[in-house]
Amino acid sequence: MLSPQIPFTSLLAFGGAFLLSLGAHARERGIDSLTCRGCHGVNEDADLQAQFSPAEPEPDDDITLTIALSAPELQTAGLAIQGPETGEFVVPQGQPLTIAGRWVTHNQPVSGSSGQATFEVMWRSPDTPGAVQFNVAALAANGDRRSTGDRAAFTIASVAYGCEPLTLYQDADGDGVGSSDLSTILSCELRAGYSTVDGDCDESRQTTFPGAPEMCNGRDDNCDGEIDENATYKDYYLDSDGDGFGDGNFAMHDCAPPLGYVDNALDCHDADGSVHPDAPEVCDYADNNCDGRVDDGVRERCGIGLCLRESEFCGAQCIAGERLEERCNGLDDDCDGEIDESGCAEGEQCVDRVCVPATASPDVAPSTSTPSPVVSPSPGGATVAPVTDAPSTPSPATSMGQQPVPDDVAPRPAVPGAETPQGSGPSAPSPSGSSSPGNVVEPASPSAGGPPAGGCLVAQRQGGALSASVWLLLGLWWRRRKHRAREA
Repeated sequence: MLSPQIPFTSLLAFGGAFLLSLGAHARERGIDSLTCRGCHGVNEDADLQAQFSPAEPEPDDDITLTIALSAPELQTAGLAIQGPETGEFVVPQGQPLTIAGRWVTHNQPVSGSSGQATFEVMWRSPDTPGAVQFNVAALAANGDRRSTGDRAAFTIASVAYGCEPLTLYQDADGDGVGSSDLSTILSCELRAGYSTVDGDCDESRQTTFPGAPEMCNGRDDNCDGEIDENATYKDYYLDSDGDGFGDGNFAMHDCAPPLGYVDNALDCHDADGSVHPDAPEVCDYADNNCDGRVDDGVRERCGIGLCLRESEFCGAQCIAGERLEERCNGLDDDCDGEIDESGCAEGEQCVDRVCVPATASPDVAPSTSTPSPVVSPSPGGATVAPVTDAPSTPSPATSMGQQPVPDDVAPRPAVPGAETPQGSGPSAPSPSGSSSPGNVVEPASPSAGGPPAGGCLVAQRQGGALSASVWLLLGLWWRRRKHRAREA
């Protein structure tokens, strides 16, 4: 694998063809390289494990680094190790390795067994506490002496000596959370580009790490394995003119506004950025503020009430409407600034757009003509004969346009204390429907609620004015008497 920090200039190859600028040559000795991919056609990565012994070494200690490589196709294996600038490599006896400064490479291929191969190299630590890393590149070759079908592997092996080691995870995006998928090292202290926290699922984005706020972006921001969970979806509308107001004819349902979309559909002309609900209305024969009205409030206005007008054209003079006769309709018809101050007949007033009498009428309105004879019930409830004024006094029938009752059948004045003679005229029916010729007529007096001076006799009722039912009975009686008088 090629290190992103160090470009490769040489290739490790064995058991296959090594491609140079001058052609292909067979090579079985390793060379210094951080990757084998540049020459060998790699199907998949091989499994590479690095282990130190002792696991917690001390300063100035001999530490054995064991490299174990495995792959299904492995027949032979090769190795290249780049060591730290401190310490010293030592090749154990019997290992096919060569030391060249900081580099350790194989000097002949190592045969594999059951798809596995192992290398061992010794490194002597400095005499002061610290931690170091080893870049290890390996190749699992299939033994066909061609550069295709092999598997490469790369890892960083680290060891701390003389201190309490920290496990650090590479933090490529600097968000404070690293990833063991990149590299893991041991160190006596925190290093730049690393974190003590593992679990970042995307080291290319600084906003993505465990515990980050989940945003509506189609990604797993908090590394919990879910995308855009708990997002609120709504309709967003195309804003073609960029005025902040969208067109309701073009909508998208999403948890965040797509590029060029807004969360409202209030624009009535999305092709013109000067037309929107917040725009000022100007006199241009168009609806600038999307309220459904054209040039509202910007043309010249004149008149009040129903005479209120605005100019027909932008810049034209305004002509007020003609005054009308005021009516009772809740409007200012005559354009004087007042509503319903007239419009009803004489003696009436306009109330809630309805003409009503100007003053409230009493229960019994006084008559302007001399009333016709009426009967007055006695204190015991019996009906008595009518009491009349002078024979020349007009009756209610006359005032209502009916024929007057002949004098020869008109009722005679009752004499106080005298009985009403039979046959002198019908008496008012009693409550039971029969006549009582023996009832006594008592003239009403003003002090007892009787008629005022001038002969206006008003039937009295004990305790107050006659009820409507009594008036009805009296009217029926009177019509019946007239009818009998005409038949006679």
